[in-house]
Amino acid sequence: MTQPMQIDFESRHRTYPWSDAVLIVGNTIVLGPRRHNHVFCPNWQHDLILIRRDDQWHCQCKGALEIDTQPVQGEGQLKYNSRVEGVDFSLSIEAVG
Repeated sequence: MTQPMQIDFESRHRTYPWSDAVLIVGNTIVLGPRRHNHVFCPNWQHDLILIRRDDQWHCQCKGALEIDTQPVQGEGQLKYNSRVEGVDFSLSIEAVG
């Protein structure tokens, strides 16, 4: 799933292509309700962990989870443009460029 990507910072306030936020991730990123998580999401019940393994992205969650409208138990594989939904969150994985 590795894809060359380039985001240009045109100023301190703007990227091209346009984005709400940019997260720079190594192999793992943790989103959730704990202040020590990489991304603090105070209204979530459970952590969502995104993991890069064997050139593919996977996600793990202890709560209910759907990827592209399919129920997932524990861990599921992501694709570009996947939609991830939990009880109290939803997000999309989008390719750049």
